[in-house]
Amino acid sequence: MKATEKLSTIDSEDFEQISISILAKIRERLEDIGNPSYKLSKASEPVPEEKEIKSSSLQCVACLMPISAGDIAICMPCCGYLCHVTCMAKITNSHRTFMNHACPHCTADLTIEQEEIFSKMYSTLKAMNKNID
Repeated sequence: MKATEKLSTIDSEDFEQISISILAKIRERLEDIGNPSYKLSKASEPVPEEKEIKSSSLQCVACLMPISAGDIAICMPCCGYLCHVTCMAKITNSHRTFMNHACPHCTADLTIEQEEIFSKMYSTLKAMNKNID
């Protein structure tokens, strides 16, 4: 028996119940998957291991200067590399025509939310310590 023949033998109440059941299963599956617009894409570069992050040869991916004890750095959400907060502030506070708002290492575009977070971090640190620049 073909699928269309099977459907024609189902009365409308059964068809409605089957449809509701199928839609409920689809909804459950979508809830398990989550919103695809919030999915993280796989990093183009391998994320550094914790042992690498603790090494003494840390370098800011923007200015290429060493990240020393006492420096405040952020781990880039796209690739896991480190960058001085001040360097990211310069990137995010620059006009887009002068500088692309992207990760200095993997060139992934920064989201508006990431830019706001970096700017707030910089503003907070600047308010706490006037010598941050």
